[in-house]
Amino acid sequence: MDFDLWRSEYDTMTYQQQQDFYNEAFQVYPVQASFNLERAFEFLDQTSRGRITEIGGWDGQLADSCLERYPDIASWVNIEISQDAAASTVVTDLRYSYYIPNGFAWDTMRITGDIFLATHFIEHIKFADLKKLMGRVATEWVYFESPLLFPGWGWGGDGDNHILEVEWPAVRDLMTDNGYSTWDFQMDDRFRQTGYATFRKS
Repeated sequence: MDFDLWRSEYDTMTYQQQQDFYNEAFQVYPVQASFNLERAFEFLDQTSRGRITEIGGWDGQLADSCLERYPDIASWVNIEISQDAAASTVVTDLRYSYYIPNGFAWDTMRITGDIFLATHFIEHIKFADLKKLMGRVATEWVYFESPLLFPGWGWGGDGDNHILEVEWPAVRDLMTDNGYSTWDFQMDDRFRQTGYATFRKS
């Protein structure tokens, strides 16, 4: 897959074209469990859990582990663009479901409940789309895990479809602008600048 070509065409791609891209990605790279499960557990341990919405959860591997650990999770909805990934779910827990929107989530959805969670997702969209997405989120908690840019680094030639143009400070400022305070923020410099960010509605 040509990720530099995808980056160059991102702004003009339709939802269907993006969906086709991610369905192809599932055929080539079906395993996408990049999340840090220990960090996700640390986040969930400090919340009341309840109703969780995840975006970009692929085949539900994170949900599967979390639902097994936390019986008080009321529901877990995975918003996923790839029909192939979603339909290949590993989750059997009845509290889990996936939803494939008819358009980009930041154009078509209102995200409510208790927790909005995105691990290794925001680096795959542009900042303008992340801004629109956060304008549609109304949960008490937000959790992001992502490797983002740092000074002197660019995505050109990167072997994945990473595209977010900003570094972590800009993301944290965006969350502040949307009424969220940074509850916890940690970095793991072993893999670029992977950040683990917990935000709570102010």
